[in-house]
Amino acid sequence: MVERQFFYILLFWIMLSSHLSVAQAQKELEKYTWKSRVLLVFCPPEKKWLSDQQMSALAQDLPGIADRTIVVFKLAADQGTSPDNRQLTAATVENLRRTFRIASDDFGVILLGKDGGEKYRKSAPVTLAELFGVIDAMPMRQSEMKNRKF
Repeated sequence: MVERQFFYILLFWIMLSSHLSVAQAQKELEKYTWKSRVLLVFCPPEKKWLSDQQMSALAQDLPGIADRTIVVFKLAADQGTSPDNRQLTAATVENLRRTFRIASDDFGVILLGKDGGEKYRKSAPVTLAELFGVIDAMPMRQSEMKNRKF
């Protein structure tokens, strides 16, 4: 009887902590909904050169990145960094991986639109031409460019 109660308590605790971790991951992304386009860069430590290549590509046109309101999450196996350079918990990173179906040993780049929906995915570093092309074709971006005040 006691063993069964312990089992249920343990099961409840696991479910609760998992739910809280998922909620934390969603909360991280929701901060940027309707404000920014989010670029998630998933990279295991053994493929760090791909992450370095991606970050180098993004650094080539920081004004273009800012104009398109792109923010970047850097996510490794069990650690990550938010766009404002806060360290993310391992649970948050794992839940982002699970949410976007990226294995822990895979590299992946995912673009989320301002609405929070997935707009583009690639399993290799994305060039600025590709990234900007996808964004600039979006109706919201078209509207932003049309309504731009100089």
